[in-house]
Amino acid sequence: MTILKHWPKGGDNTAGVTTAGFEATAELFVESDDPEDTGLNVLQYLIANGYNYGDEYSVGNASDDSLILVQIDPPKLAPGSATLWIALLQYKTRTAETSAGGGGSPLDLRPKISTSNLSRSVLVESGVYLGGYELEWPVGQTRLITSSAGVPFSSGVEKDQHNQLLRITRNIDSVILSETAYPLDWINSEAVLISDRKTTVLIEKYQLKFLGWSTEQAVEQGVDFVRVTFEGEIKKDGWRKQLQDKGNLRDACDAPDGRYGTISSIAPGAAAQEAILTNSGLQVGADVPLNGQGQPLDKCDTDFFYGNWGIYDEIDIRVLPFFAGIAG
Repeated sequence: MTILKHWPKGGDNTAGVTTAGFEATAELFVESDDPEDTGLNVLQYLIANGYNYGDEYSVGNASDDSLILVQIDPPKLAPGSATLWIALLQYKTRTAETSAGGGGSPLDLRPKISTSNLSRSVLVESGVYLGGYELEWPVGQTRLITSSAGVPFSSGVEKDQHNQLLRITRNIDSVILSETAYPLDWINSEAVLISDRKTTVLIEKYQLKFLGWSTEQAVEQGVDFVRVTFEGEIKKDGWRKQLQDKGNLRDACDAPDGRYGTISSIAPGAAAQEAILTNSGLQVGADVPLNGQGQPLDKCDTDFFYGNWGIYDEIDIRVLPFFAGIAG
């Protein structure tokens, strides 16, 4: 999927004067080579080509450094086309307050970032082994929390988890809520630095999870606008799901029973999928990496294995108009 080019839609640019100052709009044609491209791809292309929040007016051969870009409406497909998009750019007068980061009109105010902590008790499956069993497990290794027979503790193990709540509020002239501009149920796909020039938050890949958008109409200083708030939760370990690989094969490798040394591999021809049991009749939790069809790989040891699974959409939030100018 590739965006090929863009050009101004001639004759449809508009301008007007309001109590907030001089305003203008400009429409762009954006051409793709793939009908499966989305409005998000178009936004990403436009921002990469200089159409960023706070940038001066520059459409076709015309430019005006007294106007700055305040909003990109969600791109829409041109009527009858599957690859030609139309994007509406909204500009307003640059003010001294905007340039200096102050607050004249409510729309001149910079976005505000605030954070707080969220604490909760969670069940954990793995931890750092610090010794205590008469086994040759490497001290300091992260592994499943089990008995010496490899059996997880029935009561489970809890710990306090401290995540960070991120809240961003910015004033926007008007809002069109759509999955393109304000998507739901996602985590960040790329590392990002978010800053309002007073508070800066560094977020690694997959650490930020969407919690919600909220909007509130407001009128201040004679200006009618929308106050939009984003909330997300930052988790140190990220939000990709790790699931333990339950690939138990009795003939794959020996496993400790915690009491009488090791349990030998079963004889050739026996049931290959039979679980390993301790002398107490409990199933041993020593997992082995399989090939996706129930057969062991060449490597076989007593370490544990995880599969990583994506259960949320993963997006680069730097291409969303809401984060333009504050995420990089």
